[in-house]
Amino acid sequence: MNRKIGAKGNSGLNTGNVTDRNRESGGEQDLSRQTERDQRKECLRRAGILLAQRDYTCSRMREKLLSYGFSDEVVGETLD
Repeated sequence: MNRKIGAKGNSGLNTGNVTDRNRESGGEQDLSRQTERDQRKECLRRAGILLAQRDYTCSRMREKLLSYGFSDEVVGETLD
């Protein structure tokens, strides 16, 4: 059975304004240069952005986060 996580206000994540945040940071950051703590923080932010748009099963959310270049370890810690 797939566990669902969703956009119905139960994620507890504050996604803020994505466009403004990307503008301030100069666009996408190179994940290979970030510290592990920064990667976890960015992964959580990205998950919040995705969940604000629609519901995802945990396995689909894992796939999406991995596709952004986050390590399996960082994604696992974010989803746990």
